[in-house]
Amino acid sequence: MSGSRNTFLFFSLIFTFCLEVNAQPARVQGAVRDSMTLEPLGGVNVYIENTKTGTWTNKAGVFILELPSSHASIVISYVGYATKKLSVAESDSVIVYLSPMAYVLQGINVFSRVSSIAVNEGHFSLMQSRNGEVEKITGMTKDVFRVVQTLPGVSVNNEASAKFNVRGGTSDENLVVLNGVQVYEPYHLQEDPLTSLGIFNIDMVQKIDFFSGAFSAEFGDAMSSVMSIDYRSGDRDRLKGKASVSAIDFNLLAEGPFFKNGSFLFGLRKSYLEQLMRMLGNSPSVHPSFYDLQGQVEYDLSPANKIRLTMIHSADDYQYDPTTAFNRSWDLWNNINLITDENQFVEENFTFSNNLISLRSINFLDANLLNEVTLSYYAETSDLKEYLNIDRKGTFQGHPEYFTHQTWFANLSEKLATTSFKGTTAFTYQVTPFTAIKSGFSYERLSFDVDQLFFSPSRVLQTNSISYPDTSYLIDPPDPQYNDTTTLNVQSFKLAAYAEGNFQLFNSFVASLGARFDYFDMNKQSMISPRLSFSYHLPFGTTLRAGWGIFYESPTYKQLKIGVPSEDNTKSPYAFQYTFGFEHRFEEMLAIKLEGYLKNYKDLISTVRLANGRLAYLQRQNDREGFARGADIFLSMKLGNVQTGLSYGYLEAKEKKISNNEEYYPRYTDQRHTASLVVSIDLGGDWGLSLRGFYGSGYAYTPYILAFDPRFNKSLWKLGAVNSEHYPSYERFDLRASKTFQVAERPLLCFVDILNVFGKRNILSYSYTYYLDGRPWRKDKVLLSLIPSIGVSYSF
Repeated sequence: MSGSRNTFLFFSLIFTFCLEVNAQPARVQGAVRDSMTLEPLGGVNVYIENTKTGTWTNKAGVFILELPSSHASIVISYVGYATKKLSVAESDSVIVYLSPMAYVLQGINVFSRVSSIAVNEGHFSLMQSRNGEVEKITGMTKDVFRVVQTLPGVSVNNEASAKFNVRGGTSDENLVVLNGVQVYEPYHLQEDPLTSLGIFNIDMVQKIDFFSGAFSAEFGDAMSSVMSIDYRSGDRDRLKGKASVSAIDFNLLAEGPFFKNGSFLFGLRKSYLEQLMRMLGNSPSVHPSFYDLQGQVEYDLSPANKIRLTMIHSADDYQYDPTTAFNRSWDLWNNINLITDENQFVEENFTFSNNLISLRSINFLDANLLNEVTLSYYAETSDLKEYLNIDRKGTFQGHPEYFTHQTWFANLSEKLATTSFKGTTAFTYQVTPFTAIKSGFSYERLSFDVDQLFFSPSRVLQTNSISYPDTSYLIDPPDPQYNDTTTLNVQSFKLAAYAEGNFQLFNSFVASLGARFDYFDMNKQSMISPRLSFSYHLPFGTTLRAGWGIFYESPTYKQLKIGVPSEDNTKSPYAFQYTFGFEHRFEEMLAIKLEGYLKNYKDLISTVRLANGRLAYLQRQNDREGFARGADIFLSMKLGNVQTGLSYGYLEAKEKKISNNEEYYPRYTDQRHTASLVVSIDLGGDWGLSLRGFYGSGYAYTPYILAFDPRFNKSLWKLGAVNSEHYPSYERFDLRASKTFQVAERPLLCFVDILNVFGKRNILSYSYTYYLDGRPWRKDKVLLSLIPSIGVSYSF
């Protein structure tokens, strides 16, 4: 019996020893992704709560963490992202999505362009592709600005224009940033006020962050919105590319590895709008064209340090053939009807280009401290040459013995060059997993070179109507407005600094408190801009958000009253902004966002919208104040193979002169109702169908009204109250159908896109004149009708 007991104890010890030798510690495996782009996040801190036990994610965003027991609570923390806490168990495999702090605080609308991602380390395989989403939204243009135009609070009312207004602000109140560098004129076709396209290559875009109000202290020089564009990295595994051809342009994209630790990305785009306009029968004398070259090289100096070189060159060429226009108009002369025949000869040549070179260094100085240094050069050049000759002959109705003959010509040559050298450094310090401090400083050196020659001799009028039968010669002296020789070389600078604290209290409450300082040498003005925002996450998928701040925007060169630095120059207008709203998500199939806002404008610069849609600054004075208030709602829904985005905005925008007691009148951007709809349907078999719809109740404008004039016993056109009426509603639907084929085991996308499929003749503006018999006539200036397009895109 004793021997049996000893044998049992012996085998028990051996068995226990074997278990201890073969026992594995409890552990959890995971992958960390950006919730917006779905890209892996390397260098993320993952540790067990209330301990110093932790690890880091590798380049693929994967981590393995040993647990002290079979269950534990872990913390996932990364600079610039909201921290998460998770309860995990032994042998769990988890995928964690971290949200950028800007998204958590402000609920920004983000478009992400993501290639397929595969995580081969561990047990994870996440495959998601959004490569075709942008083409469904933007249609034939493939323009990043067309993405923004579908968002709540944004209005355009012109299918041919990339420029947009946000929440009652004008198009010049928006800031556009590429890889952290401001792009002052991000549009092609500068000379045509009705038509524009963004210069950015959509195939190179990683994501677009759009802030429609109350944005953080990181951004300045904007009163209405910020559009921040980030270009993606090139493929580091193999050389590949894409070629696209449509009715308006040709695109070529190439990417691949750059040495061992880097990548390159290069894009070329060339338009042939001239052929499209000829095919549509529009303006045969106008020849617009553009091209752009863009590239980005990225290289890892070490796991914690990398550099990124970005380059853009874009150019426009706009030629207007020598043409002679014949016009007839009706006028009054000494109570007698005057019929005027006018021959007008016009010739124009305009070129425009902009260039951007930026070098950014991204450095993790330690696990909790990120530093980004950016050096950039930006330049715009324009060259305009124009010749105008007018010959007017007039006869008097009922008096063939009278005549008039007026001649006038003008030569214009204008060269403008604007350059910017800018250095920026920014720090993000993760003080604790739930507290981060951001700060930055920038210095920008600006120069404006103007070389203008505007020459016109005296106007000569020959007439016998004054002293019949003798002919009189009336010579008007040269108008200073049309005789100007200006040569300027202005040097100026801007300084900016900001600091901001982000505080994550628990998992549900995040607050941001910051301030910004700006100085502009052209008007010798210092500006302080405090900012405050918070986000509170309620149970069941509801998030409350609110923001407040003061937002300055330094005047552009066109708005400055004096062409040299001076305290008497145009000041920077600013706005007090208040926002409050909520967002609710019903799992993955439905999300709704509602936000109200109020903007109080101060020191506004007088802005006039011309009949052709161009903005003009006639007074160049801070003589206005105003407000914009309203609410935006956005609904996103996915049901099976159908994805829908619906937005609606209600707006009231008004302004008035500061110097008198007149009542507020609508800003030209005042549009009560704005709505957009995007529907995308996966029909199966690689077939796709999408519909885009837009509605705007009409911008405000200043009308001419008919008023009886007893001197002539007629009703004549008289200027009415400022912006007292609204244009008719703008309505448009676009349709797109696409099919993807496999050619040589690579995708070939073919599409048909129809802009304004119902051919609605939307009105841009009115002109006021008279028929030959003296009757008044209001003439409609309409926008484009139905425009079809076809195209193909091949990835290789």
